[in-house]
Order: sequence, then structure tokens, then C-alpha cells
Amino acid sequence: MTNPPSGRCIKLPYPVIRVTNATNQKAHLFPDAQCNTTEIAVVAADPGTGRGTAWGKPDGSPSALAVKFDCDLVACS
Repeated sequence: MTNPPSGRCIKLPYPVIRVTNATNQKAHLFPDAQCNTTEIAVVAADPGTGRGTAWGKPDGSPSALAVKFDCDLVACS
């Protein structure tokens, strides 16, 4: 997926333990559904492999409830 919606909080359908960012923007993961708290991780954009960049919480507990992608020049101008 290229050009995901940038600069807004997107609630995940359920708490996640592992994610793969297959977009062209950094994904910021949050432990609340409104993105009001400190992010718990930043997952880099896909480096061009087509497989994405994976992230997982080491202790295996669900933690991410929402994601916010970095703004790109088009979406945030």
C-alpha cells in the first residue's frame, strides 16, 4: 500500500502484538485508540522489498490499539 492516510489516528480492529508495515511511510503505534499517549513503537516504511517491515512486542502481550502514519507533503499541506 502506498500513501496511507497520513497525520490522523486510525483505530485498529483489535489489540495487536505483531504488525508489518508494508506502506511507504513510517507507522507510529499507540497503546490507546485515540493516539493521545506516547507512542510505543515506530515501524519503518517498507524498504522496497515488497514484504514490509515487521514489529513485535517482545513479551507477546497485545499493546497497539491505533496507528498514525507520518505526514507526506500531499496529505498534510
